[in-house]
Amino acid sequence: MKKLKLILLLTGIVSSQAFSQSVNNTVPATLSRSQKIVTNAPNAFVNAVSGTTYTSNQALPKNGGMPSVAVAYSDDFSLPNDIAGLEARGYLPYYRGTGPAGTTAAWFQGNVTNWGDFNGGTNEFVHSNFNSVTGANDIDNWLVLPALNIVSGDVISFYSRSFLNSTFPDSIRVMYSAVGDSVPEDLSWVELGRFKVNITGAWLLNSFIAPANGTTARFAIRYTVADGGPQGTNSDIIGIDQLDVFTPSAFDIQSMNVSGLNPQYTIIPLNQASPISLSGEVKNNGINATTGGTALFEIFDTLTSAVVFNETVNLPAINAGATAFYQLQILLHLLQLLLRGRLTVSFPGDGNSSNDIITGSSTTFSDSIYARDDNQTSGSLGIGAGPADGIVGQNFEIANATTLTSVSFFMRDNFSPNPAGTPIYATIHAQTAGSAPNNTVLATTDSLIFLPGQIATGGEWFTLPIDGASLPLTSVCIL
Repeated sequence: MKKLKLILLLTGIVSSQAFSQSVNNTVPATLSRSQKIVTNAPNAFVNAVSGTTYTSNQALPKNGGMPSVAVAYSDDFSLPNDIAGLEARGYLPYYRGTGPAGTTAAWFQGNVTNWGDFNGGTNEFVHSNFNSVTGANDIDNWLVLPALNIVSGDVISFYSRSFLNSTFPDSIRVMYSAVGDSVPEDLSWVELGRFKVNITGAWLLNSFIAPANGTTARFAIRYTVADGGPQGTNSDIIGIDQLDVFTPSAFDIQSMNVSGLNPQYTIIPLNQASPISLSGEVKNNGINATTGGTALFEIFDTLTSAVVFNETVNLPAINAGATAFYQLQILLHLLQLLLRGRLTVSFPGDGNSSNDIITGSSTTFSDSIYARDDNQTSGSLGIGAGPADGIVGQNFEIANATTLTSVSFFMRDNFSPNPAGTPIYATIHAQTAGSAPNNTVLATTDSLIFLPGQIATGGEWFTLPIDGASLPLTSVCIL
């Protein structure tokens, strides 16, 4: 079975924009860049035992975010996460809410209809929610880890989340027992910290430090909400994923979140390639603040490994748990290459070299007649400037037979005043999945001639009817 894709090509003759990114159609052969560095330490919390301030940071790739020289325990929750599955791995799940237990267990398998797991799978995480109690009773659900040999200063980290923009103040406390007491009623438990579960729509990292040695010590994650339950006002649902217990390095500088050269488009024509933006973050995973070190930004050809751009910048002072953000704007003489960005950090005494290098997604720069997106509805690319036509493309899969009557698009113009006499129109093509675009035009829209001031400040939507009234389309799937 083959799949056909519908392609909409939007064509303009000057630097009117289909989306939002300005275009330099004459790219010089020289290199230049401007650099911005911002440091921050988001979501600070205070360790209840030591009084030291630590941070909770944005979710990292699965192979990052573990600043360790020795890992005592790690669980990505890919095994069953019902009560029986948790107990089989050595966890001790407890219900300690007020009143009788509710309709769901204190801890249960993650539900992909709520959100996907942190590691890119489906339901491989663990939930706890308001239905663990009845009425408006208090929730107090403990997930006690297996007994571990812990040294003071070891770290427990895990990712947590709730629904995007949830109005319920779901909260988690993190507990520690140096002597390994296993039931919530034991008196050795101390609270390492507490926080309101994030509602950003993403998994966020939470880290806490053990205050004392223990050869059979235990950590516990505690979902605790007053006035919870189905009739309460404070509880909804939480998720826990990628839990690690480790000994942190004194110094551990990590490369992370390096950007794609254009993360919204996989192919960009050479005559529509704007100045490249390359960004990345450097995180201090260690327990000590750092001074010194470097970050090397490179752009390289994926096929030949040849480096076409490199720039080394000095790292600023970075506090433990904090990050430094870099963004470079690069003018580069582009060739027909498959390019990727790469970030490499170097710091004297770095205790973990496995997270020093990270690469971004690849982008093809070619003589293709139009840019091809990455199947995401967001993103931007400029229509080329100068005497040649500028073209951007968007792919759509047509699941059922339908009729196309018009094409809508968003335009922004960065020129002042707005240019006059600029024609813009769309053409529709078919494309077999995995193949080059078909140049045969199935239909064309009417042309729109932009007049000065016609595009509103900040941009606006336009709709052009299909020339000839409509275009019948069949299902994308054919035998």
